[in-house]
Amino acid sequence: MSTTLSKLEKRTAYTLILPAVCLVFAIILFPIFANVWISFKEVELKDIRIPEPRAKKIVKNIQDSNSELKIIYKLRNSSLIQDIRQVRFSDKLPKNIDPVNLDKRCEFKSQKVKCFFGDWEAGYRENFEIFVKDVNNDAINSKDIKSSKPDLSGKSNNILLTTDFTFKNFKNVFINSNFVELLMTTFYFTFFWNTWSYFTWHICCSTCKSKILWKNFYAKYTAFSLRRTCGCFGLYLDFTLRS
Repeated sequence: MSTTLSKLEKRTAYTLILPAVCLVFAIILFPIFANVWISFKEVELKDIRIPEPRAKKIVKNIQDSNSELKIIYKLRNSSLIQDIRQVRFSDKLPKNIDPVNLDKRCEFKSQKVKCFFGDWEAGYRENFEIFVKDVNNDAINSKDIKSSKPDLSGKSNNILLTTDFTFKNFKNVFINSNFVELLMTTFYFTFFWNTWSYFTWHICCSTCKSKILWKNFYAKYTAFSLRRTCGCFGLYLDFTLRS
């Protein structure tokens, strides 16, 4: 009975601690995995931004006609290096407002202008115009037109999620003229600094009665020194790989 209860308590303890262990592992391992993943990809700062279609809406009045307005949409691809596929556009018009001579790429249904612009190349720009008119020939309030914002959607590749890998970043690291110098500095600093700390600890232990205190201090100081040294070298590798 006691053995069964002990196994049950052990299983319950593992079950309760498992989420915390998984969370800690995720916090530690995910950044490591992300850095390794990025190091095999030729990524620059400009590539991190995902391409998306954008539009700026401008409403202009038409002279000698209060019942008509011209809407200008300044369309553009936010990326200068990547294309956007299957770009779709939609904008809602107020009640009793209809478009005039609508573009062939668009349709008007349920007070919404819907357009399919196809593919946009990198750096694409276009001034898309729509003329609208009040069906009752009443004056149009431009604020009602401006109140609705256009909705755009499209598909594009995220360079961080593709399976295109390269060893170019590692070549840049090893070919770098400062690589050997920094690597040797790291080894020298780690070896001589910790050797000095070891002898200092023995000297202090021989002259101090509290050996346990000095032992704990040495262990913590050595760990800090190793972390700092490896961290500096890691920052250099990370900076070189990203640059």
